[in-house]
Amino acid sequence: MHPILFRLDPIVIHTFGFCMAAAVLLAYWALLKMGKRTGFSENNVSAMLTIIMLAAVAGARAGYVWEHWAEFSQKPLEIFMLQHGGLMFYGGLIGAWIAVTGYALITHRSVMQVYDISVSALPLGHAIGRLGCFFNGCCYGRVSDCFLAVTFPRGSFPWESQLSRGLIDYSARRSLPVLPSQLFEAVLDLILFAVLFRSYGRPGRRAGMQVAVYALSYSAIRFIVEMTRDDERFHIGSISIGQLISLGIFAFGAAVLVFVLCRRPSRTY
Repeated sequence: MHPILFRLDPIVIHTFGFCMAAAVLLAYWALLKMGKRTGFSENNVSAMLTIIMLAAVAGARAGYVWEHWAEFSQKPLEIFMLQHGGLMFYGGLIGAWIAVTGYALITHRSVMQVYDISVSALPLGHAIGRLGCFFNGCCYGRVSDCFLAVTFPRGSFPWESQLSRGLIDYSARRSLPVLPSQLFEAVLDLILFAVLFRSYGRPGRRAGMQVAVYALSYSAIRFIVEMTRDDERFHIGSISIGQLISLGIFAFGAAVLVFVLCRRPSRTY
């Protein structure tokens, strides 16, 4: 855990914020590379990414606050402290989806074309963001004696959670070992990005196929990773809100896949 990258009083650079910035820059690079294959200019990419970024951050923060309202209701000003971490990916995905749809309609581009290029870069930015979660100590995994498990220092989110549940006492300098759920998801996101980046814009690739592959793959990744997490989140019975949304995203991906495969064959661009 390393929540602060460096201090240069009065400037403090938080690792989570640095990773968010790196995620945006790398996503921009990926979008530029893919855009050259399908006629998206640098200006198109810049405008699209700016709109998506603002909407995604707003949606992700809103989703996280809603999911942890019991905590934020006690300290409402913390809602605006993005440098402390705390973003819900699915909230960001909904915000980005609205922004992408609006961008496509305003620029008179095929909505599915804009969806395809957007989701192809998304896993790269998401993977870097999960590294930020790891260094921040949030989105941590359950207690485990697995050789991959890691400990977090006194005062971290896992340490405070375990202290409140009586798993450790106040004298403990570190938390009990927990699974690095953030890193599990980061690795799987990078693999998904490699698949989508390579397949985007290939001759004969049907419009919407990138969306279908992303939705089916990421929803499965998230559903599985959720099983390893232990941070406090909203649950419906034994299913976390993340898993519930994953099921909906998977159903959406399956519907898109059927639609793409059953319609008259056509090239994407």
